[in-house]
Amino acid sequence: MLPYLNIGLFGVPTAPLVIVLAMWLSLYVVDRAARRLGQDPEKLYGLASAGLISSFIGARLVFVALHWPAFADYPLGIVWPLTIGYNVAGGAFIGAATMFFLGRAMRLSLWPVLDALVPGLLLFLMGMSLAGFLGGAGYGSLTSMPWGINYYGVRRHAVQLYEMGAGLAALGAWWVVTLPRFRGAD
Repeated sequence: MLPYLNIGLFGVPTAPLVIVLAMWLSLYVVDRAARRLGQDPEKLYGLASAGLISSFIGARLVFVALHWPAFADYPLGIVWPLTIGYNVAGGAFIGAATMFFLGRAMRLSLWPVLDALVPGLLLFLMGMSLAGFLGGAGYGSLTSMPWGINYYGVRRHAVQLYEMGAGLAALGAWWVVTLPRFRGAD
């Protein structure tokens, strides 16, 4: 758990920093996956960028809609950068819908596009898990296992690290499945 990086007189929160880094890396991975699979990397990079931006904005707007009484008297709070509150499910739905309709407009085939987007999505989810781990939110149940994390004097499962391990396994499976001998290419 490392909620802040102290740089001189400033404390930088690690969770947003890791999330921004995960966004950048996931877009890079989508570009590389598109090249590996013989697809147009510029189209897929644009599609993934639109999905990330729309999901971020959509998550905020869905949160505001669900909690409108809190924003009714102070509408500037909707876009104020220091307020927190995002609806992950709403953002994921809006991002997926944006990418679906944009992909249709760009005349992209659904399954090959999903093949190239999967590693970027996995990497982004792993980044979100790392951000949660460093921020100190959401540890698991109590444990006496040696790999547990001491959290305020109590040993708990590090669920976020388990999620990252599952993400690495899924990335490894994607890598193996997309090898040329499995795709039928020579």
